[in-house]
Amino acid sequence: MKGAGFQVKQFKTAELAIYSYFLESEGESLLIDPTLDTKAYESAITENKSTLKYVFLTHYHADFLSGHTQLKAEVVMGPGAKRQTNQFKLHEAKDGEIFNIGSIKVQVIHTPGHTLESSCFLL
Repeated sequence: MKGAGFQVKQFKTAELAIYSYFLESEGESLLIDPTLDTKAYESAITENKSTLKYVFLTHYHADFLSGHTQLKAEVVMGPGAKRQTNQFKLHEAKDGEIFNIGSIKVQVIHTPGHTLESSCFLL
């Protein structure tokens, strides 16, 4: 999907029906819920000549291995996500917090339920 000044690309794994997303605007990008095999995301970043700014996780995943620790970007999760780890830099977002990616804004909406830190992201 392309819009004025941005694009969104959806990735689906065949085996588990897991979806992840790439968002790019004006040379900056973010990934949402990347899987362990990061080659497709790295290709999208290179093809779009963008810099990966953030990796957003909707929640901690127990059903698949995430690629967030392999990507060189700040990890953003919802309230209550803090855990003791040295594996990656984590930004525990507040409900309503806004992040800028190029010319667009992404708002964190805290939606606890599946897990306590679960969040949705509004473009």
